[in-house]
Parts: sequence; C-alpha cells; structure tokens
Amino acid sequence: MKLAAGAGVFAALASTFCKLTVDATACLAITSSDHVLIRGLMLACMLASNGFMWVLFSRALEASSSSLTPTVINTAFNFVTSALLGSVVFSEPLSWTWAAGTSLIVCGLALVHAYEERAPDKTEDKSR
Repeated sequence: MKLAAGAGVFAALASTFCKLTVDATACLAITSSDHVLIRGLMLACMLASNGFMWVLFSRALEASSSSLTPTVINTAFNFVTSALLGSVVFSEPLSWTWAAGTSLIVCGLALVHAYEERAPDKTEDKSR
C-alpha cells in the first residue's frame, strides 16, 4: 500500500511544517525581515502536505478491501517519519527506549494487520 505509506509521510511533513510555522526557535537562522515570508511559505507547505495526505489516504481507502490496512500503514509511517524528521530537522534525540517503543508499536500494528487479513469476511449473508 504505497498510497497509505505516502499519506503517512505527508502527515509527518505537515507536522514538521506546522512546527516551523509557529515555533520561533525552530528558525533561528532566519533574519527578522524574512520571518513573515518564511513562515507564510511553511504555512503553505503545511496546507499542501495535509492536502496530499488526504488525497493519498482517500485513494488508499478506495483501493483497499478494508479501512484497517491503510490506517495501520499510515499510522506506522507517520510515527516513524515524524520521529526521524524531528531528529534531523529539530535535533531531537532518539533514544534506545524510543527505538524499543517504536518497534513494539510497529509490531503491534503488524499483528493487527495480520489478524485482519486472516479474519473471515463478516459481510456474508447471516440469514442462512
């Protein structure tokens, strides 16, 4: 589900652009005269990222037989991408406990997805 993965990445990008828009300390290298222009650009990028995320997620839902699969994939990619962007763009630390917790969350999402794939179709006619 490349569409759902892309939606998760764009959701993380939207969060990053939002932080760059509203957090004055995130852009310390920017001169005061350029602040308004840069923040306006970050706001536009945030809105565009949100738009792309919704388009990709909607298409992933249409392409899937269940809404669970795109939701699980979107969540996993959003979570991991947000952490990586936070580390790269904002120098936020990633600890071993973060890695362990993320691994458990992604494994849990994979288990939910695997169970959903094996579950019997509940849309069959139950009147028999």
